[in-house]
Amino acid sequence: MGRPSSYTPELAALLCERIVESDYGLEQICQAEDMPSASTVYRWLREREEFRQDYAHARELQGHVQADRGLRDAITAEDAGLGRLKWDARRWHASKLAPKEYGDSVALRHQGADGGPIELDVSATAARIAALVAAARQRAADTPMLLEDGSTAAEAIEPKD
Repeated sequence: MGRPSSYTPELAALLCERIVESDYGLEQICQAEDMPSASTVYRWLREREEFRQDYAHARELQGHVQADRGLRDAITAEDAGLGRLKWDARRWHASKLAPKEYGDSVALRHQGADGGPIELDVSATAARIAALVAAARQRAADTPMLLEDGSTAAEAIEPKD
């Protein structure tokens, strides 16, 4: 009997259960005779939305399992260095599988002086824009430039009433 390749909800559930319980990735899990090949699973992920959601949930749960096992390894290790190594490896793996719970937190804050709100002085920006427009009008008036429609550049930038 060959490896299963046809999708069934039961096989998908069994695969997701193994993912949650495993310390390994998909390639290793799919080496078992009762599991589909990894390429079959990747095809299912492309083609089946429900399986894609179940798979993502299984990976997230695997992150929780990895964090729990990492804590257990760190507490029960007889060698502190080895315990730290196991903890770091499982914690890193958990941070990739369940980043909301175990990933590094990055918070960006936009603050003004002394932690207060950001204050914008738009009057200075408006004055600078007005000066640039006035300079452009003056250049256009000093050097008439004809546009394709026969009007001058100065006429094109004058405000319309």
